[in-house]
Amino acid sequence: GNVRELQNIIERSIVLVDGPVIGVDDLPLDLTVAPHRGRGRREEMVPLNEASDAFERQIVMRALASVDGNQSEAARILGIHRNSLKLKLARWRRAKGTGSGGAQ
Repeated sequence: GNVRELQNIIERSIVLVDGPVIGVDDLPLDLTVAPHRGRGRREEMVPLNEASDAFERQIVMRALASVDGNQSEAARILGIHRNSLKLKLARWRRAKGTGSGGAQ
């Protein structure tokens, strides 16, 4: 079970990732947000707002990477206004800069 799941994740990542290195952002979200799935121990669970923010940030960063950082094009792909994207990026930079554990 676990070996087969890991093999599937690796194979899928090899196909989907452009370049020679598979990074954390390239892995399925459930591996990066909830490392001990199914066990349900309270100290291992992630609050919904943190999980949502991590998911949103991962999607936005992948969109930006796919268009070489072009914010207008990434916003179009994501279906949001460019200013909304800029606000999200600024919020994540602030959170990272203050050490408050920005998502990811």
